[in-house]
This record gives sequence, C-alpha cells and structure tokens, in this order.
Amino acid sequence: EKSALLGVEAKAIGMVLALLIPEKTSKQPHKTPDAENPEELVVDSTAAVGGRAKGEPNNVYLKVFMVGFIEFFAQIIEVIAIILAGSGLFQVVYSSLVVFTALLSRIIFKRHIPVSKWIGLAIITSGLISSTFSSDTQHSSDVTQQVLGVSITLLTTALFAIIYILNENIITTSQGIISSNQLQGYTGSFLLTFTSIYLLCYTIPNWDTVVTQSVVNHNGSPNVILSTYFFIIIATFLHSVSYYYLLSYVGAVST
Repeated sequence: EKSALLGVEAKAIGMVLALLIPEKTSKQPHKTPDAENPEELVVDSTAAVGGRAKGEPNNVYLKVFMVGFIEFFAQIIEVIAIILAGSGLFQVVYSSLVVFTALLSRIIFKRHIPVSKWIGLAIITSGLISSTFSSDTQHSSDVTQQVLGVSITLLTTALFAIIYILNENIITTSQGIISSNQLQGYTGSFLLTFTSIYLLCYTIPNWDTVVTQSVVNHNGSPNVILSTYFFIIIATFLHSVSYYYLLSYVGAVST
C-alpha cells in the first residue's frame, strides 16, 4: 500500500547516507550570486572564516528544516494524487515540474532565465498539454475524482518545485556553512524523522492491513521485497547525490 510510506522512508535513508561522504576542503573564495546578474558568480568579501561565512544569518538550518517538512508534506500529497488521478495521468501532469520550477524561480528569487530556456519550456508545456488531452480518460468511472486528482497533482508539483528552488537558494547563499552533501543529508534526516513518526503512528499499528495483506494478495516474497528495498535505498542515494551535485552547478531549472 502506498499509504504505508515505506518508499518515502527508503528515500530518506538514502539521503541521510550522503553524510558519510567525506567533505573536500576548498581554499577557493566564497562566491554569491550577483544581484544584477544572478547567472554570474562574484567573489564575496565576506568569505568563510574558520568554516563559517562572516555575517551569514543563523537561519540556514531552519531553511533546511523547512525543506524537509515541505518534502514530507509533498510526499503525502503525492500518494493521494496518484490514488485519485492514476499513475499514468499523474506522470503526465507531474512532468510540468520544470515549468513550475522556472516560474517560481523567476517570481520568488527574480532569477533571470534566458530566452532559449523559455522557448524550451514552451515546447515542453505544449507537449504536456497535448499528452493530457490525448490521454484515454473516457473510461473513467469518476470524472470528478480524476479532476481532483489532477488538481492535487498540480499542488504536489508546485511543492516539489519550491523544494528545488529553496535547495538552490540554500546552496548558493550558504557556501562555507553547508555543502550539497550536508544539505541532502540534513534534509533527509528531517524527512526521516517525520516519516518515522508517521510509521509509528499509522503504518506499524496497521501493518497487517497496509503491508502483510498487500504482500499476500500479490503473492509477494518477503526476501525479494527486503532485497529490493535495499536496492531502492542505494538507488535513492545515488540519485540524490547526483541531483544535489547538479543543483550546485547548473541550478534548479536545468536540473
């Protein structure tokens, strides 16, 4: 059952594993986005001293906590969206993530986005609209449920877009305080905490219903499930490391 959130727990564990990666010591000057040209990086005179940036606000970890909470909330909403809209339609709508990311990045952080990227986003949006209208929805027994599912999927997509640009903002403005590996590790720690509380309050008390019965109904093998769960954690770890690495170098929109 998707409501067990065991997949989210695996994702959180994979993100936490990033804290095991040794940090590289760099002597390069601290850099922050130029106010007039956010695409360029300029040397900041308030460079990190003793591993902490001079004058850096103390709310960096509060931002990380917020990202972890938003991600947990988004994962809950995602499960509801998939149940209502169906996995096929969900994937079509969720593919608009790059569009949401670009728009929110422009609105919230006033980031300059080149015309070439806007053209690319327009092409992607056109393709998504075409795919949505060509989807076979005429056999749906409950159109209202599907519309609600699409609406919740759009909310989910917007939340993940906010996570993307917040992560980029944290990495960009907090160099010398937190690295990309630390960011994903701390975010994963908060996500793991929230998910563990959910598992203790809902999944474990209803284990027979949401886990055991589902495995029996699908003739599942506990050994295969456990081994697959392990590989999901590893795959999530590799994906997360790659995502945060790219986020540090090319930004949320391109990632």
